[in-house]
Amino acid sequence: MNITTNVTRGFGRLATPMAWVFAFGAEALTIITLNALTLTVLTRTYGLRKKTTYFLINLTITDLLVGLLPVPMYMIYIADEPLFYRTKNLLKAFQALDMIFGACSIWTLALISMERLCIVLIPYYHRSAKGKNYYYAMAFCWLLPILISGLGFLASHGVITRKVYLNLTFIFLLFIPTATLVISHVVLGIKFNHRNLKSRRARQENALSKTLFIVTATFLASFLPFQSLVFYMALRPTSIPPLTVVVALKLLQYGNSFMNPIIYWPRLPGFKAAAKKLVSKSRRYSNTEV
Repeated sequence: MNITTNVTRGFGRLATPMAWVFAFGAEALTIITLNALTLTVLTRTYGLRKKTTYFLINLTITDLLVGLLPVPMYMIYIADEPLFYRTKNLLKAFQALDMIFGACSIWTLALISMERLCIVLIPYYHRSAKGKNYYYAMAFCWLLPILISGLGFLASHGVITRKVYLNLTFIFLLFIPTATLVISHVVLGIKFNHRNLKSRRARQENALSKTLFIVTATFLASFLPFQSLVFYMALRPTSIPPLTVVVALKLLQYGNSFMNPIIYWPRLPGFKAAAKKLVSKSRRYSNTEV
């Protein structure tokens, strides 16, 4: 989630830029492969295509787009930094897409945590919720970052101050969704500690909540280090970290986009079996074609 044109800059040079390009390339390929398979399983498996997986599908789409667009663009930056900064449209496109996808991810996770809270605290209202409410929520996840990105354009032309833009970005794209995640999982943890887990449904809900907690914790551990650096550099433009640190933290941030499917597969009820069935079916089809 880039908020200034200098967040990719650092002092010094990368000792082995092509090694970093290879690392990001391997990461992009992993992101695309795992999320494409995950998206296929979630959308084509009848038992998984339900309201409670809508937000997971949205998160998977976001992760897939990260592997298709921002990661390859960042590879261009590493391979040929002067070209990246000379081509203003490429720079602006990268900053906008990186910001939008990052913010969409964290807001989607916030919605997932709130949904789990509703399932546990007010199950009747959750069951009666209509599908269109999920679509509205997912639209919000995309429209808010796009709106904030547009404010960045206004800030670059002096229509609003840079300070206002930074404050709005921090509040709406980082602080509020992060606080929502933390508070929701704390409440869920307290609730399950005082809940009878003897019933099969209660155990399933507890297991799914733990899975989503792992997804959230992994996201924050990989996402926040680079974002902390971003805001630190925005507040203190003269403080420029080593370029190696910047690139390493960016690699860590993008890595989250392939961690989510790895977490889902063994933990999400029915997902592992559906994935195996889909892969097996694809192999049989390939053998038949040959």
